Amino acid sequence: MLSKLDEIKSRRTDITDWVVHWTRMETIGDGRTKSSWDILKEILHCGYLRPSKAPRLVGAKNQKEWCDTIRGEVPVVCFSEQTLKARLESFLADARRYSGCGVAFEKRSLFQYGGRPVIYGDDGLLARLHRDDKYLWVKYDPLPHAPREYSIDWTHEREWRARVLDYNHPEFGRK
Repeated sequence: MLSKLDEIKSRRTDITDWVVHWTRMETIGDGRTKSSWDILKEILHCGYLRPSKAPRLVGAKNQKEWCDTIRGEVPVVCFSEQTLKARLESFLADARRYSGCGVAFEKRSLFQYGGRPVIYGDDGLLARLHRDDKYLWVKYDPLPHAPREYSIDWTHEREWRARVLDYNHPEFGRK
């Protein structure tokens, strides 16, 4: 006999027990890039997901600057709880932002490790969060404001984040 949660999960195609750390092209300097496949190969070779503060170019067309999108004091690893079908739809909608390769983990394993779903909210919520929890915050503003004429809504990614535990790899050093 199925539990009520199992019954709900069996009927809904938008629920998954997995999270995926998706790779994407990365600029490494001098205009050179690493493909998402090269990054996946590095992950598989060393067995380690490198945390970051997820820097992104933000701002108006002529005034873009690099800004960390992860708040708080420590870099993290990001995951998506989207189903593979939903991820494919996202990829088809914006292939520049989304790649087709990544590493999957069971949600409960990531939870045991310390990973958590993000908290979508406004700047006021960020200010109220304890400094140890700020890494979980993702800006959510569904209302367009001048000078931007669009909303800020990443809820479709169903993001999780994890701080990386200290690890000393024999070949790659302390991570």
